[in-house]
Amino acid sequence: MLTIWKELTEKGVVVVCRNPSLRNLDENGKEDKFSQLMMSILSTMSDFERSLIRERQMEGIRLRKEKGLYKGRQIGTTESNERFLSKPKNQEIIKLLHRGLKYSEIQKILGCSPNLILKVKELS
Repeated sequence: MLTIWKELTEKGVVVVCRNPSLRNLDENGKEDKFSQLMMSILSTMSDFERSLIRERQMEGIRLRKEKGLYKGRQIGTTESNERFLSKPKNQEIIKLLHRGLKYSEIQKILGCSPNLILKVKELS
């Protein structure tokens, strides 16, 4: 994010963030140092928060493994195309595709990703 911010600033492209109120260039075309500082701080905080989330996730997995309740996906396992397509949500995607609905419509109805819809379409 910071790299893109810097590249756009160097090219003279004005980037305006409304919340929080930040600009890469002021009205005179000069770099806004305060906004640059804020972007750096926000980026660092984002990286820190992501590392905390990952740490909590790994701790939760460790505790579940100790209790024998978490096994995770076994290394080298695969799911057959038939089994994948037989899942209820994927069956519903197939029906909606046959009805001619667009990906965005299917996403809203089923709450799934466009990648899942594409995979189901390719395999069916």
